Amino acid sequence: MYYLHFPDNSNLNKKVKGPKLHPLSNHLNERFLTYFSNKQQLSVDEIMVPYFRHHSFKQFIKGKPVRFGYRDWCLNTKLGYLKQFEPYIGERTLWNEYGISMEGAVAFDLITDLPENE
Repeated sequence: MYYLHFPDNSNLNKKVKGPKLHPLSNHLNERFLTYFSNKQQLSVDEIMVPYFRHHSFKQFIKGKPVRFGYRDWCLNTKLGYLKQFEPYIGERTLWNEYGISMEGAVAFDLITDLPENE
């Protein structure tokens, strides 16, 4: 895992939080949408990916089975297929001025990339 490297450091977008994570998450989200039908009931949920070392994106949520790790927002089908995911990288200040909660903003972001119904 030490030598596993995804993005080219010379082409990183410094304005985005977590610039090394975005190319991988964008690629995976494109593939998830490509290979599954859109005729499903969908749900938005959060997951914790266990991680115990030091990192700025690591979260602690008291009362969860996995208390330390990376927090991701997921758009899943009724059968459990992951259609889209978005890593949690901090509070969303842009949506506060429109009166939308963070959860609502995440759900909106996750469904905007879905293709039109077939």
